Amino acid sequence: SLFPVITHHDPAGSSTKTIVHYLQEMTSKEFRQYDYGREKNMEIYHSPDPPDYNISNMNIPMAFFYSDNDWLAAVQ
Repeated sequence: SLFPVITHHDPAGSSTKTIVHYLQEMTSKEFRQYDYGREKNMEIYHSPDPPDYNISNMNIPMAFFYSDNDWLAAVQ
């Protein structure tokens, strides 16, 4: 597995907030905006929960790649 090699070099160029956001998405299994907590979410989003990203507005070619041994991606 290349995981030890990758994690040795990551999070090169990533901010803490980006990593936290990624972990929020992994934990919640939702593709939504950054979760600041209920109080700050109310200030920013006018909702206690962060809104989902509206992917229906995306009209660019996209491809998703995964492999059977990829623990970061799933077929679903």
